[in-house]
Amino acid sequence: MINKLIIIVMIFLMALPVCAQSSKKELDQIRNRFEEVNAYISQYKKVVYPDVTVDEDTSAGQYAMEGAEIYRLATVKMTKYFDDEQLVKVEVVFDGDREDMVSEYYLKEGNLCFVDKVKTVYHKPKWDDAFNASEKSVAKNHFYIKDHQLIRWIDPKINSVGKAHPSFRNHEAIILHDYALYISY
Repeated sequence: MINKLIIIVMIFLMALPVCAQSSKKELDQIRNRFEEVNAYISQYKKVVYPDVTVDEDTSAGQYAMEGAEIYRLATVKMTKYFDDEQLVKVEVVFDGDREDMVSEYYLKEGNLCFVDKVKTVYHKPKWDDAFNASEKSVAKNHFYIKDHQLIRWIDPKINSVGKAHPSFRNHEAIILHDYALYISY
């Protein structure tokens, strides 16, 4: 019995590096796609939606979950990038009273593979006479997607956040919901 247990543990331990390599390989492929799209961005066909409507009412059809997080959201601009007819990137810019966010959705072969979000929080509202654009906090989050599932989240402190984290599935739901909304435009 003990021999069987030892063999099972040994097989498991030998398989770990293979799983880790596979995961690293997938992440490297996604990173390469991100770099490739951005390297050729000026060559892609660009379609700009200057004033996208997103609702704050969760029952409305145009409800963007990430947009609801922006304090006093004022405008939303979306830009889609196409390589021939293939959508490769969707950029959504949220402009708020004292918060802005840029979300970039990257696709490979028609499937979402990476999301880059940069949220800026200004120390004063933009309408305030004492507003200074350099007085701000910036938080960057990077999300790796495979088969419509979040597989890796890198938080603003550049930590890898695991699936057991309470916010992991929430971020996954927001990304998948909003991605479906944006590509429907």
